Amino acid sequence: MYDLILQIVFMASLGVIVYIVALALPRIEVPAPREGHPLSKVISSLPLKKIDEAIASYKAKTLRRFRLIIMKLDNLISKSLHKDKDKPRL
Repeated sequence: MYDLILQIVFMASLGVIVYIVALALPRIEVPAPREGHPLSKVISSLPLKKIDEAIASYKAKTLRRFRLIIMKLDNLISKSLHKDKDKPRL
């Protein structure tokens, strides 16, 4: 019973703390953004969408090639296993 009362008091005090912080939040000033830095102008002029598309295309091609290699390797292993299976054992 004491644990329940302790938990209720703890949660109520936590709620009061959150309420007080929420009241104080509007008083906190957000600093105004600074004027453009030369580096930010360079970064914003980069064609990020084209770079992203090129990377995605390269990744897709590479994954297709790996898939093809893995499928060929799987076929090679399967053929090898079937050859060993068909050989008579002594």
